[in-house]
Amino acid sequence: MRHTRCRRRRLLPGALGAAVLAALLVARAGGAAAMAFTSSLEDRAVEARGEIVFGDAERFALAVRFLPPGRRPITLRVESRGGNLAEAAEMAAMVRRAGMTVVAVRECASACFLLLAAAPDRAATRGARIGVHSARSYPGGAETVSAMAATTHFARLAAGYGVPPAIIGRMVATGPAHMAWLDADDLRAMRVSIVEPPPPVRAATPPPSAPVRRALPPAL
Repeated sequence: MRHTRCRRRRLLPGALGAAVLAALLVARAGGAAAMAFTSSLEDRAVEARGEIVFGDAERFALAVRFLPPGRRPITLRVESRGGNLAEAAEMAAMVRRAGMTVVAVRECASACFLLLAAAPDRAATRGARIGVHSARSYPGGAETVSAMAATTHFARLAAGYGVPPAIIGRMVATGPAHMAWLDADDLRAMRVSIVEPPPPVRAATPPPSAPVRRALPPAL
């Protein structure tokens, strides 16, 4: 995992933060595309699809700022199999601060789960799969001491967002090579509403790209 030291230390201070930065919470598929953001002016929505990668928190912030002001909460429609934990944690903090509604579309697993958990109003499209598991180090994919620390940090964040203890327990107990898919009872316990799939976002002019930051080697 690559990161910018000063920015990530403010987000995740101390030794635990360094450990978290050395891990990814992912269900990583070969050749997975980076997350793409689409802003819809009419319904104040951002659509996010793909793997969560370095720089996505900044790109997400730009997509949100591109929306017009309004009284209605912003809706984030997300489809992702996971990715960079530090980026997901920062995106989740933005979701919580802004009081966004998050709709999981088709699949939201691993680090993506934190975005859903952070929302005061949670929803999933009918038939969508929501999955959790523990962290692994990247590169290599091993469940190292750093990855275990990342799992602990992720679990604490999820608990702070009101995720039921039983789901957090499954997250911690499920190894990084596997996925625990939430069932209907789990979704009810998380107060996740089931909705019909939304129509495609009518894309506005895309926001400018996030500034390029110098990436540093993984902290392993």
